[in-house]
Amino acid sequence: MQRAEHQLEPKIREIIDRVEHRYPGDAGLLAAIDLVAGTLDELPREFAFDADPDLRLATLEANRVSKNEALLLVAQNLHGWLGFAVYATVFKTSELVDDVISGLNDARPLRVVTAARSLMEHAAVLNSFYRDVAQSLDLLGSSAFRDVVRGLVEGYGIALRFAQSTRFNWAAGIAGDLDRFYDHSGSVDGGSKATNVLTLIDKLPQTVKGGTAFFYGMLCDFVHPNGASHMLTARIVMPLPGGRMRYELARPNNSDEAYEMVVHVIAIPVRESLLLLTGQLLDLEHRRRILSETIGMIRSAAPPTGPIP
Repeated sequence: MQRAEHQLEPKIREIIDRVEHRYPGDAGLLAAIDLVAGTLDELPREFAFDADPDLRLATLEANRVSKNEALLLVAQNLHGWLGFAVYATVFKTSELVDDVISGLNDARPLRVVTAARSLMEHAAVLNSFYRDVAQSLDLLGSSAFRDVVRGLVEGYGIALRFAQSTRFNWAAGIAGDLDRFYDHSGSVDGGSKATNVLTLIDKLPQTVKGGTAFFYGMLCDFVHPNGASHMLTARIVMPLPGGRMRYELARPNNSDEAYEMVVHVIAIPVRESLLLLTGQLLDLEHRRRILSETIGMIRSAAPPTGPIP
């Protein structure tokens, strides 16, 4: 991952440290941010690959592609789409971490909570993809050739769906069918329709009290124009004589109380999301390297005879 463009200012690190000591359950936010800025820093800033448009069995057989050539094409495209999933997530995670850091430094709390919620969503989507594709990639270590083939084919399909999943009818727009694009924007082919993110949030590891749905719902209340969101602008909220209350709003809202509230709100979901993203992304990149070895073995193998399995 590219190094974060912004670094937490000493004042912000002190505030986070203070919050982590006050709320022991929040501990680890600073370490998680530093982990992302360090561990993933070695990954490339760019990624590219050439995808084959049609790897359906009928197409391959019509083009007289041999079994070995077909297997090589599937493996190469799996390798490419797996890299697409990794680096699309890496680059977006890097931007979101920068938004958290710069939002804290510049007293822009809405930027911070919005990025925090998006980090949870990216962690949920990657986690679902990781669990599915890892099962397929595990088959590549099998001694049974049929299992290896199944792992490559299933893994390719999973990686391709990750890249193409959507809840918007982009296909109609690209085809120029504007009536269908505007009137049926949610009509998406079942194979490429993205799963509702709330479903995936519930499937994240439940490592903290309240569960992931609780923290996601809390962040949503700060992102949506609701009461919690309005309070992000409150520099001072204090009681007055006679039961009255005083509210002072400010932009930027750089009071220590506001900082501490925002840090407390994001600490657990950001920490857990970054740890999960970092671990799974690095493991997927490791699996890509193993897949490269599989591709090398397929390429060097003598072309087998018989129909494509």
